[in-house]
Amino acid sequence: MKRLLLIVLLLAICISVVASNAMALEKSLYQTWREWDESLPLWDSKYWNWSTSTQDGRYVPIAINTPSNKNILFLMTGLHFFCTKDYKKQASIIIYSPGKEAKYLEEYNIPNPKFALVVFPPKTSKEKVIVRAYEITDEESSFLEEWKISFKHLQPVVSKDVKFREIFLGWLIKQLQELERQGSEKDIEKQKEVLVNILPCLFITDENKLSFFIG
Repeated sequence: MKRLLLIVLLLAICISVVASNAMALEKSLYQTWREWDESLPLWDSKYWNWSTSTQDGRYVPIAINTPSNKNILFLMTGLHFFCTKDYKKQASIIIYSPGKEAKYLEEYNIPNPKFALVVFPPKTSKEKVIVRAYEITDEESSFLEEWKISFKHLQPVVSKDVKFREIFLGWLIKQLQELERQGSEKDIEKQKEVLVNILPCLFITDENKLSFFIG
């Protein structure tokens, strides 16, 4: 009996050590924004927080006018990730999913995410903010590109000279073509001109507190 109790005690200690090490690893990886250079944090991290809540759930369906009226082009989910050193600081994130996934959504679910845009908080309102783009495959994220934008209200997040702009617009065109399989080339070409207008912007809610989100 004593041996059994000793084994149970040792197992409990081992589990506690593993859990503590996992939390320490998470903090060491994401306590500064520079550590996001390879991938997003794990989806089950306690530092994630939802920033969107609509009547449809935790996502915003983005629709455009199409001849067939099958017009949900993509789904946009807003998240925050809190700095592990200072909860007053948080990164703002948008996750993009194909519009056809809307019927599979549950309130706390992001089905089939494809891209993520992250804007990190500046140290001062005069400083430019870092933006990073990630591609997501089978829920595994990989870093694509980094650039900087001015910390200004309604500042476009995706600059004209970044490679991600063409990658993302290409993906949007593909979503449009899937919506309009019966549509003419002329219809699709006309819609391409609209796609640039739905790229996200920076919204500053309090410049003194450096509060912001992207959408």
